Amino acid sequence: MSFSTRLKERREYLNMSRAELASKIGVTQAAIGNYENGISSPKEEILYRIFDALAVEPNYLWQDEMKKSSLPFTVSYPEQSLIKKYRALDTHGKDIVDTVLEKEYERIQQDEDLVGISLVARSGKNEIIKVTRKELEEINKILDEYEADPDEEADKL
Repeated sequence: MSFSTRLKERREYLNMSRAELASKIGVTQAAIGNYENGISSPKEEILYRIFDALAVEPNYLWQDEMKKSSLPFTVSYPEQSLIKKYRALDTHGKDIVDTVLEKEYERIQQDEDLVGISLVARSGKNEIIKVTRKELEEINKILDEYEADPDEEADKL
């Protein structure tokens, strides 16, 4: 993410309109739009006002640019907030959060391996079933090899 994207992300996270931010830092709403669209960059004095108005560290707004040179990954503001809360927990609290996080991660990984298939019976009943991607590949192979019964094709006409 670029500075412009991070600026917009943080403003929206705070549920702040462009007009509100513009009013807080003493520029026009159009200027905020230009900053967020990467058309122009704020002057140094305006940057300091942006940091204050959005309650961010300067590094937050340039995190991706820094990543290219030295940081191994970027962390969004909501993630930074969660990290601060996590660091304030005692050992018991961290164990609980770690357990929940691991369980949720496992659940999501399993869900990503499942796909929904819509089945339609001759009666017209429609149902969606979940199968693994491997099972879907096997079903598709069977269907590719399937040759329709000529009598059934004639019945459809």
